[in-house]
Amino acid sequence: MIGLPKRLLRIPSRSILSGALLLLFTLPLMLGACQSQNVKVQTIGEGMINLNHETGYFKLQDYESDRVKAISTGIADSRFLACAQTGDGTLVLYRAGEEGAETVSLPTVRKYDSQGNMSWEKDFDIPEMDGGSGKLIPMDDGFLLTLSRWPYTQQSEMVYPKHHLIRCDGEGSILWHEALDSYSGEFIQQVFVTDSDEIVTVGCWNYANGEQTADAPSDLVLMRFNENGKMLQQKSIGGNDFERLICASYSEEFGLVLGCHSQSQPVQGYYLACFDLDFNQVWQYEPFEADYVGDFSLAMGDECLYLMGNVFREQGNQGLLIKLDRSGNEIWRENSPVGYHSMAVLDNGNVVLSGSEGDKDFLIVKSPDNEVLYEMKSRADLSQMQIFPVDGGFVTTSRRMIKTVPQPAYISSIWYDTEVTATRYDNRLDMVWRKTFDRYKNTRETDLVYPLKDGRLLVE
Repeated sequence: MIGLPKRLLRIPSRSILSGALLLLFTLPLMLGACQSQNVKVQTIGEGMINLNHETGYFKLQDYESDRVKAISTGIADSRFLACAQTGDGTLVLYRAGEEGAETVSLPTVRKYDSQGNMSWEKDFDIPEMDGGSGKLIPMDDGFLLTLSRWPYTQQSEMVYPKHHLIRCDGEGSILWHEALDSYSGEFIQQVFVTDSDEIVTVGCWNYANGEQTADAPSDLVLMRFNENGKMLQQKSIGGNDFERLICASYSEEFGLVLGCHSQSQPVQGYYLACFDLDFNQVWQYEPFEADYVGDFSLAMGDECLYLMGNVFREQGNQGLLIKLDRSGNEIWRENSPVGYHSMAVLDNGNVVLSGSEGDKDFLIVKSPDNEVLYEMKSRADLSQMQIFPVDGGFVTTSRRMIKTVPQPAYISSIWYDTEVTATRYDNRLDMVWRKTFDRYKNTRETDLVYPLKDGRLLVE
């Protein structure tokens, strides 16, 4: 590959890292993809030496943090379950109550108006959901709430909680409530609402010989409900062994695409399957030929589908990025020496990926033609980075372990703090702002920091 002209990425002085040497350069990363002549490359923390045991890491300085708009909730990250934006505000689902309290921790929905002021709050008195999980999905004039919990033991007896679909109006009043029996804690893993307000759920159940039983192998289960909560269709997918749902995505253009793992014949291994809304299979794609595959994820563009994952082979581990068309045909694939962690498709069709290579983490932006547009390498421990598309650009959040020292695990495992870093980039891939959060000093707790689609942050 021909070397590219160097181009210095200019970052305002206020973003310079203290306690570390910041090097900016444009030496191309050989990631197996072609690079644009205008590629921006940034390296953070290269050549860093920090022997200060009081900190044990270098501090990422805030940049233009006064531009950050946030909704303060008072909700701890350990209590937060989900959020969703509606046309007139933001919904937050969390477990009410104090940590360690003897009272039941009830699922609670809170509504904030467009200015970030709390409008109302409603508890859902379902005691068996204490410690459970849930999702919020906006719908016309209200929202859909799902609540689930894994089976648990009570007085030496197994308890199999029901799974709940609850349709509410814009003030949180219940319009209908369906409680569904299952022996699996994964009965409702993903929920989608179609343009006709039908509700599609995807999950797993213990199913054999036409019925659910506690000791049956796991199959995939698809369900479809009308806007009034009436079940229209239920379909089990699987063979004579265990099936697992890894990820799912839906759009009106593609239909329902599932990423699965099967231990049944004839398909043993990982695959994608696309279904229409009558749950007829449209196509199937088997992307992996590897000794072992880590969990993978899907992201949909307007005309394409991206699959991101990691494969583990005897000759070494590889990251994998595949682009498919609507018919499940492979447009291109890239095997990379780096490991991928998260992915998002932006409004302009570009793909953002985070991952790691050696002792560095990275953030990379690619065009739909697999051309590298932007890349950043960092020693700032970005391995838990998540990516959220926002207004043409994107916001990243990452949790960093800080205040560690190179000691045996039984020492260093109790000597650390964490901070959460949120960074926004515009559609020109330039940094707009960066802000770090560390409300809990010298503890293992972390701050709630969740980016919303309008660019604000939901914080504790």
